[in-house]
Amino acid sequence: MATAKKAAKKCAPKKSKKAAAAKTLARRITTDGGRVLATYRDPLGGRWQLLASLPIDIVAPTPFQRDLSDAHVARLADAIDKLDRFLDPIVAVPAEQGQYWSPNGYHRLGAMRQLGAKLPAALETRRARAAKLLELNEHVNAAVKGLKEKGLESPYLKAFVVARINHLRFVKDKHPEFDSTIDKILGAARRFNSGNVKADQVARSGGGPSTDA
Repeated sequence: MATAKKAAKKCAPKKSKKAAAAKTLARRITTDGGRVLATYRDPLGGRWQLLASLPIDIVAPTPFQRDLSDAHVARLADAIDKLDRFLDPIVAVPAEQGQYWSPNGYHRLGAMRQLGAKLPAALETRRARAAKLLELNEHVNAAVKGLKEKGLESPYLKAFVVARINHLRFVKDKHPEFDSTIDKILGAARRFNSGNVKADQVARSGGGPSTDA
């Protein structure tokens, strides 16, 4: 048993200097206001790579790169905006303290800077939508609680409430606009009255009381 442990210990890979360097870089990224999203080992050269989110203001092109093509930046910005996601990360290497150089991705960096003006408004929109969804969830939970207090017991009460306030099954548009849709559903949730629900309505929806012995 001891021999097997020794053999396993000999076969175990030692921590390389490259792995230590990756950890050092990860700490620097955090200090510089970024965040490491993933660490992986390149399968070709075996070098450690970090996928990270960096503040855009600390990323710059390497010196002597060709000038940006305004037309190319505009096309990229338009494509990223329409897709509503950024799928092609830039390559960045640490430069002087607090700065990172990008040898590959100058136009993508320019496109993201161009779209950056829209970011605060986009974040505010997402916060407002999230608040509506949280409020909707609270109203649905309150409705379920009201039904239970009325004596209705079923594992499908939440589904019943959602079905009563959701109008989408009557909408022909396959891609309805989010804000108007959630506002209408939220309005229905606010008006939902558990006192008006009858037991046979829950039963007809497939959510009657359990008949287990």
